[in-house]
Amino acid sequence: MNVVLITGSSSGLGMHLVGVFLAKGYRVAASARNMDLLRQKAEEEKWPSNNLLLLRLDVTSGADWSDAVSGVLSKWKSIDILLNVSGYLQAGRVYEQDEEEIHQHIDTNVKGLMLGCRLLVRQMIQQRSGHIINIASTAALSPVPGLALYSASKFAVRAFSIALAKEVRPLGIRVSVLCPDAIETPMLKKQENAASAALTFSGGNVLSVNDVSDAILHHFVHKKKLEYGMPKGRAFMAKVANIFPERFSWIERYLKHKGRSAQRKRSLRQDRF
Repeated sequence: MNVVLITGSSSGLGMHLVGVFLAKGYRVAASARNMDLLRQKAEEEKWPSNNLLLLRLDVTSGADWSDAVSGVLSKWKSIDILLNVSGYLQAGRVYEQDEEEIHQHIDTNVKGLMLGCRLLVRQMIQQRSGHIINIASTAALSPVPGLALYSASKFAVRAFSIALAKEVRPLGIRVSVLCPDAIETPMLKKQENAASAALTFSGGNVLSVNDVSDAILHHFVHKKKLEYGMPKGRAFMAKVANIFPERFSWIERYLKHKGRSAQRKRSLRQDRF
């Protein structure tokens, strides 16, 4: 029975993935910084305890990573999949944000992920197998003004993941990176009233956590792809915009207008309930 370690398990996509992998018969180590909240979610979601291990993990702490990995290995002897889901986003233009926001984005999204990958690769080398799946964003494919710190951190995640994949593939270890557009999670809700986050809402339909978990299972767990962007059209457009940033300025203005309209509609919808 395969073992998966999931970060950011107390909310949003991470919480959903815990349920998905448990339903698929995996042994799941669900981790989060807030253990009280994680225990509460485990009870609310009715996660079966026989294949579940709850762990406290602040991804920015190397010591926490070591303790978490040791805890999983002492219980189940191996870790077959690491799912790096934990992330941080605070919308805003760089000149409007304080120094702490720089640290939060880089420490959580980049350094935390790197600390975990480094440790898990060492374990997977001993096992001679393993798969690391990192969650980036379409903001990792083309820089997003208004989310510069988040975009920069996710560019780092994507670059790191692709380079790491090439380093460890000869050792029998796979690394994959997912670049999804906006997902219906608490992180997205935080951006609803932020003018600087208009581009986040410019893609039309928002992805559901089911869309994302299906993509992870199909493209990574089964097909072992290196990278996947979703939706495909949005990811392709982001890559082209990254190659020709100046030429796409007029499209960016149109998308901002479209995104602001979507934000207003979401706010009105919330006001009705």
